[in-house]
Amino acid sequence: MCILVLSDVFSPCPNSASQRVTSFAEAFSSRGLEVNVVTAKRCFEKKRESALGKEVLIYDLKYPRLLLSFSSVVTNPIFVLLYFLMSTLIILRNGADAVLASVPNGEVVIAGFLLSRLFQIPVIIDIRDLYPPHPHLISRLPAPIPRRLNQYLLYLFSLLYKKVDKITCADVSIKKQLLSLGVSRNKVLVIPNGADASIYKPCKNAEERETIRSQYGLSMEDLIFVYAGSLVRYYPIDVVIKGLKRITPNKRENIKLLIIGYTDYSRYVNLARSLRLENKVRFVGPLPISETARLLSACDVGIVAYRGESVWGGTYGAKIFSYMSCGLPILASGPQGSVIKNMISKYRLGVYVGEPSDRNFAEGFTYFVNREDEKIIMGRNGRRLVERSYDREVIALKVADEILRIMKMRK
Repeated sequence: MCILVLSDVFSPCPNSASQRVTSFAEAFSSRGLEVNVVTAKRCFEKKRESALGKEVLIYDLKYPRLLLSFSSVVTNPIFVLLYFLMSTLIILRNGADAVLASVPNGEVVIAGFLLSRLFQIPVIIDIRDLYPPHPHLISRLPAPIPRRLNQYLLYLFSLLYKKVDKITCADVSIKKQLLSLGVSRNKVLVIPNGADASIYKPCKNAEERETIRSQYGLSMEDLIFVYAGSLVRYYPIDVVIKGLKRITPNKRENIKLLIIGYTDYSRYVNLARSLRLENKVRFVGPLPISETARLLSACDVGIVAYRGESVWGGTYGAKIFSYMSCGLPILASGPQGSVIKNMISKYRLGVYVGEPSDRNFAEGFTYFVNREDEKIIMGRNGRRLVERSYDREVIALKVADEILRIMKMRK
């Protein structure tokens, strides 16, 4: 049996969307499926990528990054055609028993739906971020679009989502939005984000921690807060940097902020320079997944920054699980009553500062100063939670088993 995977990004891209869909492809292969992947971008050269099983064949369209970022906002017909034609050739040559399309880019949904109708095979949509984007997010997207156009896209995709065989989504908030569009409850399955616990893991000992820090020019005396993720405007990293400035100089002395960015960070470099924090804020990346995981394990606290709008209340994201898997306590912001706040409180994982502001983040930074024992306990709690409920390998196998069930039903 063979499955075709359509995705905008794929391994070795280090971002969350790539890691999620790559874990699914690996799980399909482990279940004995042949896997063909059509992707638009792989980010790094082949010499830096992680090895995938021989049962996973990858076809890279090498789509320009700029055009790819627009595709997360408005559907590109040429991009749809490229996916459709490449996939048709692959199916004619290798066959396919199902199609999995990975959102947030909408082109893969249209191409996957057309392929399912042409070849009479099931189509499954995996949604990490809902496409089209929520109206509250439009003004903060890299390429904002008119609200009316977004409404037209929402209508089109609501029709497609109703007709596909199955939708897996990353959290309950996405499921609620799909149900509000009229998608059948039986079609939607929540498959949370997670972390690969075999890659994202704590340092073995102090010697390993010191070795990693020395390689990146980081002192063992520093309290290192780390943010690893995309630098887009709906993540308030500018407020995080301003929060560091608010800390009294004597308490700020040994605090460093490390940013592992997957996108252009020149705006934040200029901000740090204007605040005279160029010696306190360090920019690294992008790095391959294994290097990111290794560097995270040598840091002290992981940062998850969401804005205060209620739309973020049901969102976990993925970076929080990577931090937890590496044994880091969490410093997070977002709306009141969010799922992250509840999880941090329930399992004692870190500090939730509420709506992002420089004052709130300054208090969050300061909280972790001279709390070594508490940081260790929080970090261990997070690691145990990932091992128990959010190991990406286990999560991906659930998706593979569900798709196998659908494929057998269609036989």
